[in-house]
Amino acid sequence: MRLLAVTVLTALAVTGCASTQSTARGGSSTGFSTGTASAGPTGSGPAVGGSGATSGSSPGTSSAPVAARCPDQLDEGQYNGRQAKPVSGDVTVDWVLRCRVAPQPDGSRFLLTERSTSDPTALLAALRSSDEPRSSGACPMIRVVVPYFALVQRDGRVVVPKIPLTGCGMPQTGVLQALNQMSFEVIGRKRLP
Repeated sequence: MRLLAVTVLTALAVTGCASTQSTARGGSSTGFSTGTASAGPTGSGPAVGGSGATSGSSPGTSSAPVAARCPDQLDEGQYNGRQAKPVSGDVTVDWVLRCRVAPQPDGSRFLLTERSTSDPTALLAALRSSDEPRSSGACPMIRVVVPYFALVQRDGRVVVPKIPLTGCGMPQTGVLQALNQMSFEVIGRKRLP
């Protein structure tokens, strides 16, 4: 029974709760600001590379056009890669970019580039948590797959966030829950080979 629960949890994390839109909790479709703008080295540049859509401004958001793109390769180790940076308290986030692979009933797969339409405050709070101390006990033999996501700032810079880890080296559930509770709209769709 425990193995079934772990398998279901992993499947939900992989699919982003099996939908292209998650349920929003108290957010709106306008831009969001948390903290003050940072002029420091927190951004990794406007384009992350790969496929996606160039997103201009929408009503209530920043006026800086952003080339929000998904990476060329979405692998399971995407989170906490070399581009990942800790999220400081002074990062101002306009919206969240999420990239997912969506399998279709006919066996084909699409890479979906998504833009958040809800408030990222809960996600930012979860991302600012500290890593838990390394566990000295047994850890589960599973790997949690997190959809690729990045924080798009008001000035157009993109921050790939470092995800805080549990004592067993897995992403903390608060980050996954906050990400899955956000609403997203598809802004790009590419058929995969």
